Amino acid sequence: MRLRLLTHTSGALLLSLNACSAPRDAGQQASTPAVTTNPSGGMTGMPGMSSTPAMAGMAVSGEVMRQMRMHLDTIGAAKDHTLLGMIPAHRTMTASLVANMQADMTAMSMPGDESWTTTVDSVRLDLVRLPELTPAELQALMPAHRARVLGLLEMHAAMMSPPKR
Repeated sequence: MRLRLLTHTSGALLLSLNACSAPRDAGQQASTPAVTTNPSGGMTGMPGMSSTPAMAGMAVSGEVMRQMRMHLDTIGAAKDHTLLGMIPAHRTMTASLVANMQADMTAMSMPGDESWTTTVDSVRLDLVRLPELTPAELQALMPAHRARVLGLLEMHAAMMSPPKR
């Protein structure tokens, strides 16, 4: 019961976030945006994304990480068309998180290592592919995608932690 309530609450939150993205004219058709990366590490071409990260210069907080983990649990439990309906908000939320983590690293003059760069590239490729997938293909991809995003959260937390003495 508690998981179902959490799933419905999280789903409603995600749908609300998606509904708050840029308004469309009555005749304007929704399309799958192209995702590009600007020099500062931000992603453009995603609903609600600008050319600079929304939280540039600010650390991705523990609360943001906690919310993303909850979101990943919710999306990981979603099935078929419910999962399909969550993808637009998931893409926006994940792209924003990646851009903000990149901004944190840039602000600290901290280059990512090969593992970081490879994982970021993989997550970005996932974000481009997600809208094109069938519910069955999404279901098959989500465990690996979820693991990649969780890996980024862990790597970012480790890089942003104060050095141990």
